[in-house]
Parts: sequence; structure tokens; C-alpha cells
Amino acid sequence: MVREKLPSLPSLDWTAVLLLLWAAGMVLGLTWLAAVHLRSRRIYAAALPAEDEEIRAWQAANPLRRPVQVRVSDRVASPLTYGAVYPVVVLPRGMDRDLLPCVLAHEYAHIRRFDALRKPLLALALCVHWFNPLVWAMYVLAGRDMELACDEAVMKGLTAPERRRYGETLLALAARAPRGLGSLAVTLCEEKKQLKERLYCIVKYKKSGPMVIFLSLVLTAAVGACAMVNGVKPATPNEPDPPPEEEPPPEEDGQMTLGDMPQEETAT
Repeated sequence: MVREKLPSLPSLDWTAVLLLLWAAGMVLGLTWLAAVHLRSRRIYAAALPAEDEEIRAWQAANPLRRPVQVRVSDRVASPLTYGAVYPVVVLPRGMDRDLLPCVLAHEYAHIRRFDALRKPLLALALCVHWFNPLVWAMYVLAGRDMELACDEAVMKGLTAPERRRYGETLLALAARAPRGLGSLAVTLCEEKKQLKERLYCIVKYKKSGPMVIFLSLVLTAAVGACAMVNGVKPATPNEPDPPPEEEPPPEEDGQMTLGDMPQEETAT
């Protein structure tokens, strides 16, 4: 009886499977990012120009090279900024007018740092490297650093009472932080969890005095000088050449000649 040989199953190509899984995750991330962007653009387009003399006066006192539009909308809960080349600041309708100076100063800090361009690039990197937990950590920490850097830039020109008022502004707007719009736009209150750290930095903020700056420059110069000195080989004075070594006498080959053999005495 002849047994039929069953065909062997093809081996699974794990490289192709992993590549397909990565591509599927990237497509889903980019699709979600595009949907958020389109939804946000509709909300931004519905915002109306801010017809407020106080806002115009503040902008005239704090000019930028790029023209900045300020709009108001009833569909955003917290101030935000979008657009890198032509930045636009969107304020929630009915926001307390006393908060305007602090809010505009913060949003202008985002504009000066081009955070509206960095945020989409970070989101794009997250979609491509969605499988890497380090990229997720980078995305979260980069957003945190953006907000802390803007807070510090604003506080440099504030007095102690004004810094207190700035912290109260964050508290007033944290309760209505935006949802779903923070992926591409930069907002005043990005995450409520970061609010405690930001308020702590505001309370403990101290301006760097001239002595601190001077000591920092001196320390930097000293470290650079040490690095340069360590990299230079000291020159040595010219030393006389050592005397030539004497060649050893040639070794004998160990063979004896007739002259070397002892002569026997003969009797006479």
C-alpha cells in the first residue's frame, strides 16, 4: 500500500507579519490624527476676530515679527494657539478680562518658541513609532517641557504679586481644560496632572541674579580651559642622543682546531 505524502505547510514569515502590524498601527494613528486636525480646523474657522481694544493695546505693546490674530470662540474651553507661519490665538468667549494679560503672554511665549510646529511633528513621530514606549514618554515629557518653558518665559517679567495672579489664572482655566484638541494645538492648560508641578515652579521661581550668571560663566570658562589644557601634550626639551650600543663579540662556533689541542711531551 502506497502512502500519499501530505504537502508541508508553508513557514510563517514573522518579518512580514511584524511589518504589516507596524503599518496597520501607523495608518490608524495617522487616520486619527487627520480626523482630529479636520475637526479642529472647523472649530478654528468658526472663531470670530476679537474686537477688543484691550487686546489690541496689549498686542501693540508686545509686537512680534509674525502677525498674530486673536479670535474668540464658544467651542473652546481654554485658550490655545495654532499655526506656525501665521499664528492664531483662540480665546474662549466670555473669559474673564482680568486674565487677558497672563493668557496672552503665555500664548505669545508658545508663538516665539514655534511650539505650534513642534507639537504636530511630535504627534507625527508618535504615529510612526507607536510601538516604542520611549517615544510615548518623549511625547508626554516634551509637552510638559513646553508648558514649563513658557511659564518661565512669562514669569521673567513679572513681580511676585503678578506671578501669584498668573498661578490663579492657571487654576481658573484648569477646570475647563480642552479635550480632543490638544494633539496639534498648544494650550494654556495641557494636562491637569501637570498643574501641581507648574504651580510649584511658579511659587518657587527665583530670578537669576548677576552674581549667579557671572559664576556660571566663570565655571563654564574654567571647564573649557581644563579641557583644552588636558588635550595639549607638554613639550619636552631636546635631549642628547643616547650613545650607540657596543656590538657583542661574535660567538665561536664551538669547533676545535689542531692548534687548540694540547701537545704531549716527548721523552728525550
